[in-house]
Amino acid sequence: MIKADFVPLTCEWIHHAGDAVQALAVTDEGSGSIYIFDGRQDGNEPLKKLDTIHRNPVTTVRYNPVFDVVISADSKGIIEYWTGPKHDYEFPKNVAFDSKLDTDLFEFVKEKLTIHTMCLSPNGRLFAALTSNKKVNLILQIFKS
Repeated sequence: MIKADFVPLTCEWIHHAGDAVQALAVTDEGSGSIYIFDGRQDGNEPLKKLDTIHRNPVTTVRYNPVFDVVISADSKGIIEYWTGPKHDYEFPKNVAFDSKLDTDLFEFVKEKLTIHTMCLSPNGRLFAALTSNKKVNLILQIFKS
């Protein structure tokens, strides 16, 4: 059991089967922080605290095992792509864009939407986002081959 010093909002496993660390990302309801815990260990100490990815509370986190990428969205509609512990939580090298302005991802911010949850297609190329405007948004993820 993990006892947090914050109010958790959402969580997601962010690792492949067989990885050395069974990483669990847990978000803080009161900030943009994401805490990474080792799911194989009891304890309250996170392995890592990520506090520069988002500025606002993170409402949803999804792991894309096909491309080994984590996708998170905050309460202001900002979507971020990042990696797990194997790649030190960096921006992924296999994403085929440098700026979200070159994609549809910035539309959530422009529309002032909160993303409540996301799910991924089996091939990892699409994700669906349920938003505060009562729509299901389908987004093509662009990855390098």
